[in-house]
Amino acid sequence: MEVCPTLCRLVEKHAKPVDACLGVAGLPQSATGQATMFTGVNCAAALGRHCEGFPGAELRKIVEEGNLFLELRRRGKRVRFADAYLVDDVAEIAGRRFKSVTTVMALTVPESISVAADLMADRALMQDLTRETIQDRYPDIPVVAPQRAAEHLFQVARDNDFTLYEFFQTDVSGHSMDYARACAVLRVYDQFLSALVRCTEAAGITLVMTADHGNIESIDERGHTCNPVPFIALGPGEAWLRDRVETLQDVTPAILEAFDRCGPKFWYNNPHEDETAFPGHFRAVWLRQVDLDRHASAGVRRHRLFRQLHDARAARPRGGRRRLPLSGEGALRGADRGGRV
Repeated sequence: MEVCPTLCRLVEKHAKPVDACLGVAGLPQSATGQATMFTGVNCAAALGRHCEGFPGAELRKIVEEGNLFLELRRRGKRVRFADAYLVDDVAEIAGRRFKSVTTVMALTVPESISVAADLMADRALMQDLTRETIQDRYPDIPVVAPQRAAEHLFQVARDNDFTLYEFFQTDVSGHSMDYARACAVLRVYDQFLSALVRCTEAAGITLVMTADHGNIESIDERGHTCNPVPFIALGPGEAWLRDRVETLQDVTPAILEAFDRCGPKFWYNNPHEDETAFPGHFRAVWLRQVDLDRHASAGVRRHRLFRQLHDARAARPRGGRRRLPLSGEGALRGADRGGRV
């Protein structure tokens, strides 16, 4: 049995490889990669380098001036960042010295932010899905199964036009270089994905998945890789979305255009497009995985799409590189407990 069969199926049937390097030398990094995805601006090129960790003043300015959440709100859409901040009030987040790119974006639309009360009411998710990573500090917040977390995210998505959820554990396990830990994380994530896909397909909600870089696909490397990342789209308009995304810079423009195309004035006046590609009311969920790349699941490297991607590195000696297995033998069970709040 594969470690994550649902992810394998999505990669095989609903994905395309996209560039994460953005024409800038060096390994892709989180801050510029995320900012590029959320703004449509090639932030690595704008800064002349890839930037890791928290965004500096120049990068924050780019995000604050224009981003996916702001543009959707200007279109009258309801947006939600489903990851819960364990605070009582949004002001506590705004006062933090260090903020991630996603936090900077969410603060431009404060009503998009989920706090501790939302998590307790099952209107938000923890970044580890199961809430296990916070049990030592918040024992009163009950652990949930990944399938239950998927139901919570689906309910959030039904109440909003656009929902963003970020999963950090692929990042944590990828940098840990712990083979068994990576398999365990991917198993939990796949259980969540399996349940979520059933819900979104039944409801006609488009599911989008991508990452800003990767390294979990090459578990013996602590740093990132230059590999393309998978852009996955499943649901109404999926082929249309995939056709318009070649790099991280294309993701936000494609999503915005998808929402724009749902208006009858634009849509029905364009006879050259398939009128069944989008429903009258377009809704989307974006799952952003950190460090999820081309070999990120057991068996993914067998798929034609990723064999093609692998050609770029075929000439490089692999040595004793260890890839995630085709079965779960020897892998830990249950969720990883690392992470951050």
